[in-house]
Formats: sequence, structure tokens, C-alpha cells
Amino acid sequence: MHLILTLSVFITLTVGHPRPRIERENTEFNKGWSAFLEDETSSFFDISLTWSLNNTVPGWIKGSYIKNGPARKNFGDDRHYSSWLDCWGKLHKFTFNGESLTFSGRMIETGNYNKSVEREKMVPTITLAPVQPNDWTMMEQAEAVSNLYDNTNVMLWKLGPANKDVGSYIATTDFPYVHEIDPDTLAVKQKLGLNPMTDGISMGTCSHFRREVGKDSSINFHMIYNPMSLQPDFAIYRFGNTWEEREVVGKFSMDHMSLVHMFSNTV
Repeated sequence: MHLILTLSVFITLTVGHPRPRIERENTEFNKGWSAFLEDETSSFFDISLTWSLNNTVPGWIKGSYIKNGPARKNFGDDRHYSSWLDCWGKLHKFTFNGESLTFSGRMIETGNYNKSVEREKMVPTITLAPVQPNDWTMMEQAEAVSNLYDNTNVMLWKLGPANKDVGSYIATTDFPYVHEIDPDTLAVKQKLGLNPMTDGISMGTCSHFRREVGKDSSINFHMIYNPMSLQPDFAIYRFGNTWEEREVVGKFSMDHMSLVHMFSNTV
């Protein structure tokens, strides 16, 4: 059943609708973006930074600021992702400690990402936009259904309190899986998802969790397939310090699938 649902979603994204070729050429008033947006896949840790104006970092700023975002669209073959939404994520971390400021970066080394690195070519996965110059063949689409989607390239979210030693850090996307991240090394610790036996089969979620007001818990939703109605149920979850510490707050039936990205809930 899970494979059938995944296949139906994949067909909707790829086969069900022709995927137009996307052209990005420099024009008279649109120059330099190709160089600016080149892949940057290197790993580096605790590089010391200084202000160009010779100022010091305010001593009261302490802690790390970690951002997630796409950084790789090619693996050495002639193919590339046509949309940054499909490009592989990388974490960048700025750490403030008194007057010291250091900078670290590392790709989010998921299972499918590592497969592509090892093969030195793009491994078929579910994508939102066409792969260029040639999109997936029918045989590659079958492999993409097997590989699914594990590119958590949107957010890094802290489950639990502000205390670094309590709780966990997860890289997220709108697909119903996350990766637990080591905040020191930026390495992937494990891939996490709902339990299909106890939670049901999630057809989608949201990259952006919401901190529960006045608490350390986090709120998000999953669209759980309902085998009775053949439609999703919108289930709201409360997460504690870890992915495993979760409970259903409530749920209601939906008439159709939906993509709800919820940028406003990160504010």
C-alpha cells in the first residue's frame, strides 16, 4: 500500500503532467547568477571570522546560528536539477562565543545523496521539477520510486528547549521524513519518520514546525492516508524533546491532498 501511494504521488509530480524544460540564460540585465549559484559542497569547520570594519563581536552574543539551504545540483554527469527546490541541502553554522566567531559548513549527507556521490552521477529520486537536459526515463522513474525522497534541504529545527544538551536537531522538508543532525559536526545521525503501523502512512507534512506558546514542545501536521475514505486525514502532532516523543493533538478528514508550507509559522 505504501508503495502504491508513493507511486501515485510520483506519477502526479512527473508523468501525470508534462514537465517543461526550464532555460536559464544570462541576458543583458541578468548576468553573473551562474557563477554566484555554482555548487559549493566542501566541508569546513570552525573557521575564524573577523569583521571587515575591524569591529568586535558583542560579548553578549553566545550560541550557534545554523541555516539550511540548497547547495548542489550536479554530481559530475551531464544532468542537473532545474529547480533549487530539488538541489541537495547544506548546513552552515555561525558560532558566537564572546568576541570569537567561527564558521562551519557541511552537506546533509543523506542516503540518496551518498549514493549519488559514490556513483558520481545523479541517482533517480522524486523531484518537483524536471531534471535537465534529459528528465528521468521510465526505468529511472521506477528506481526513483524505490529511492523516494530524502533531501531535507529546507529547515533545521530544534526539538525541545533552548538548552543545547537537551532535545534534538532535525533537518526538515515537506516530505514526511526528517534527519537528526549532530549540531557539533553537522553530520546526519539518522533518518526518522512516522511509524506506518501505529501512526499510519503520511502523505506529506510541513518543513516549518511551530513552537507551542509558552512551552518547549513543537507543533506540526501530517496528512495521514485514511483507507476508509481513500483521502488524507489532517493530523496535528505535538513533539517533545525527540522525534519519538510525539502525540496526536487532533485530526480531521480532508477532501483532497494539499501542500501547506507555512512560512509564517517560523516567525
